[in-house]
Amino acid sequence: MSRTPHPPKLLLPGLDPGRLLANRYVLLDWLGRGGMADVYLGRDIEDGQLVAVKAMAEEHRDSAPHRLRMSREAEVLRRVQHPNVIRLLDAGESEEDVPFLILEPLIGETLADYLARRPCMDPIQALPLIMGLADGLEAAHRASVVHGDVKPHNIYLSGPLDQPSSVKLIDFGLACQLDRDLEQADREFVSGTIAYMAPEQILAEPVDPRTDVYGFGVVAFLWLTGELPFDAPNDLDLLAHHLVSVAPPPSWLTSSLSAGWQEVILGALRKDPDRRYPTMRSLRDDLIRIGRGEPVQCPSTGLAAADRYEPRTERGRRAFELFSRRAFSTVAA
Repeated sequence: MSRTPHPPKLLLPGLDPGRLLANRYVLLDWLGRGGMADVYLGRDIEDGQLVAVKAMAEEHRDSAPHRLRMSREAEVLRRVQHPNVIRLLDAGESEEDVPFLILEPLIGETLADYLARRPCMDPIQALPLIMGLADGLEAAHRASVVHGDVKPHNIYLSGPLDQPSSVKLIDFGLACQLDRDLEQADREFVSGTIAYMAPEQILAEPVDPRTDVYGFGVVAFLWLTGELPFDAPNDLDLLAHHLVSVAPPPSWLTSSLSAGWQEVILGALRKDPDRRYPTMRSLRDDLIRIGRGEPVQCPSTGLAAADRYEPRTERGRRAFELFSRRAFSTVAA
């Protein structure tokens, strides 16, 4: 039997080795835990194929919002089908009312695992993988889906360790369907991962594909330099940096990046969504130019003016004022 590169771990109470879900999927190994679910290696007894089973963790099974979130993830993955997006095979609930997703099995590791072992990746090796990430996000956006949580833990590097051959975008649990989830697009709560959140996410303002462009920029910065563009001793200061601090040039941290790489990353990290890349396709086109050694065509709208985020809602304006005061106090200190 083919295996993941990681050794099997003890299964958590409640789902035992050999357990059968929906009279079809046998659990083999516990692989890890995400934000709300445990992930197992399983086998489909109908065709004998290995699968990944994402089953809701015990402490969340009575939570209506968590159950809705997993249901929406299944709906999103049915809409977004692309080689650079993890493939949904099935979804349902067990006899014990445990929601689960059946996903294609992946061999490799997350980008977070990779960067925990190696400080960064050489730009030449990283380029086709980063382009794959851009392709996956573009496919989501074509389906009117914003991922909303682009980060290393949600980027899977498939293939041999240290020599990955492709990328899969995973975990659409916070995704927003722009043509249906209007209450999510204009949400009254903050969702995402602090180190990778765009200004509009932080202020709980409407999101769109450019929100993922910003997350992509943070990930690319980390992928190629080994460092995040912003760092702070606490979450509030980090959020304030994302709102008001200009991202440092990645060339300060590594001399191996070309001017084109730097323009692409900083173009994705602009505070004002209107000055970021308008689409992942336009960003991907510049990645192609980098591969050809051609000048990039990064958006240049209003570069003479200071890049700042202008809140679009009254709620956002109040929150922005509070964060701005926080940022000023931090700089003064």
